[in-house]
Amino acid sequence: MRITFLGLRADARARLGPESDVPQVVQEELLKLWVNLEYMDTWTEILNAYEDYDFETHTFGFRDGQEFYRRPEDCVRIIRIYRTDLDDRRELIRIKREDECKWRSLSYSTQGTLAYYPHGQEIGILPIPTESLEDNLTMEYHRRPQPLVHDDDVPEVPEDFHELLSVGAAIRGALRMRLPETLRVELHSEKDRLRAQMIRTILPQDEENAATIADDGDDFGGSFYVPPYTDAT
Repeated sequence: MRITFLGLRADARARLGPESDVPQVVQEELLKLWVNLEYMDTWTEILNAYEDYDFETHTFGFRDGQEFYRRPEDCVRIIRIYRTDLDDRRELIRIKREDECKWRSLSYSTQGTLAYYPHGQEIGILPIPTESLEDNLTMEYHRRPQPLVHDDDVPEVPEDFHELLSVGAAIRGALRMRLPETLRVELHSEKDRLRAQMIRTILPQDEENAATIADDGDDFGGSFYVPPYTDAT
């Protein structure tokens, strides 16, 4: 079922029940944060488990003597980088930072194997190219979705799982506001049910591993700061 940002907040508020005696204006601002946090977490979980889900492409080229290249501003994870100027599509090897020195000491060859590594908002390519080529590299990457801001904004996860966002937001609220444990258990049970449904229908190839899906931490990502709950009255 398609749910707007306004609807997600209303659903989360209803799930918190009459126990959530927080001033309406305070609760509304916190709900916006909690829904967005849950949105980003759900998006990340899908990307972790389903590599080719909704990826973008970005083309760029070698620059003589240049090691670092900017990533797209909305990039949260690189799937792969490959060359398009050779007879075959040649994928660059992703290396760890402890291997940089070894690769940096190698000499660049037009037909040779290349590697890349994430470096903040950039990537490093090694061995360092000694020629300039126009748009000979293609990056496939996962993007960061835009936060929900307006009441009629709709999250970009499949519609069948919008409810997962409001339940997760309600869990965050119940924890922050120290609501009864029985409510928290009930909300967690509902989230587990919806999450299992998401795994079965969207991520069937990763069902066995879904319980342990986690970000590898190598790439950067966006996040929202949720302040600790304080009574504004």
